[in-house]
Amino acid sequence: MELEERSRLWFHEDVLDVLSKETGTKFIEGLTLKLPRSNTKSLSTKAFMNMKKLRLLQLSGVELVGDFEYLSKDLRWLCWHGFPFSFIPASFYQGSLVSIELENSKITMVWKGTQDETMIAVPSFKADNTMDAIIDPKTRG
Repeated sequence: MELEERSRLWFHEDVLDVLSKETGTKFIEGLTLKLPRSNTKSLSTKAFMNMKKLRLLQLSGVELVGDFEYLSKDLRWLCWHGFPFSFIPASFYQGSLVSIELENSKITMVWKGTQDETMIAVPSFKADNTMDAIIDPKTRG
């Protein structure tokens, strides 16, 4: 079976191959890429453009560059150790998320500005003590 036809990818060589060549497909539902923090890899968000059914994304030692609208609207669980931003980018759709884990991140607040009110649940956040503010979707506006 070709890498792009698998529903789950977790061997870092396979994941790096799919992401660097931007060959992800609708078959991929779960993806894990854990790299050493000393060897952080920058990858394009366009690599996720065709992964429409991606529900689980686990990253460590990875920096995504580009527009976060390419990430799946079906994403339910995001675990990103070393999240490199101070807030979640506005173009990142969070309506299906139920869990966000951002350990060892640079995040200081979850959202900047207003966010979409279509979240199916208030996500569970697991982050470092650096977070200054969590904005409750019920009080935004």
